[in-house]
Amino acid sequence: MLRPFALTFILVSGALAQETFTPRFEDGDVWTEVTSAKLTLRLKVTEVEDGVDGAAHDRTSAVFREERRETTILEATRDTPAAFRMSWPLSRTREGAPDAASTPTALEGQSVEIRGRDATPADAPEAVKSAAREAAPWRALLPTSPKSAGDSWKIPAAALARVLVRGAREEPGDTSEIKITLASVAEGDGARVATLALTGSIGVDSRQDFRVQFDVKGELLWDLSSGHPVSLAMTGEAKSLEGKVKDEKGEVVGKIAGEGSAFEIRVGYAVK
Repeated sequence: MLRPFALTFILVSGALAQETFTPRFEDGDVWTEVTSAKLTLRLKVTEVEDGVDGAAHDRTSAVFREERRETTILEATRDTPAAFRMSWPLSRTREGAPDAASTPTALEGQSVEIRGRDATPADAPEAVKSAAREAAPWRALLPTSPKSAGDSWKIPAAALARVLVRGAREEPGDTSEIKITLASVAEGDGARVATLALTGSIGVDSRQDFRVQFDVKGELLWDLSSGHPVSLAMTGEAKSLEGKVKDEKGEVVGKIAGEGSAFEIRVGYAVK
């Protein structure tokens, strides 16, 4: 029979167990990332003529994005790849109903090799090179030191802004942060999977006089055994949304507001 002191020691030891979150890359690994995203816009559009507000109209629309990205590790150094090749077998968007026709983005069918700041081919579209160099969203969520269940830490919201809008400016306000909490660690089938819960606010600037602030929540599942992400899910609702519509001369012809707009993103990962 365990003595009270021994039992107390076991309980305390378990509570203080710390986990280390270190990504692991191996030469030849192929990382597959499948993204499914939906943005529902509930907007009030006000016409503007000669600087004077006119009639207002309510509009609702939905935008869907599907993407499959494959990254082959060519040269790994510690917890980051020194060289990799990235390709996009699938990258499409569609607007309207879920069964509406989709349109390929500039990334679909593209492939680029990155070594440091060098890209091959050198004449690859800038959008492709930029997308390849963007840090994976899961990396921003990981803690830089060991954590125990229940521990929390914060990251700048800018680290996740581009998950919502590719090419978004990383300029949320200085006070805009995401709180991450190590919610739990589950064991089974030879793996130890940690759940990192996230909450906070993200500001996105689309560089087109369009600014939105989302309240967000979600979770990252991280395989502690392999050092690989399993999945990332995020949802959010706009607590403020404002923008301007300009004509070819740069004159404002409309204003946009959209409280209640929402998004959901799901990303699945596999490494072979």
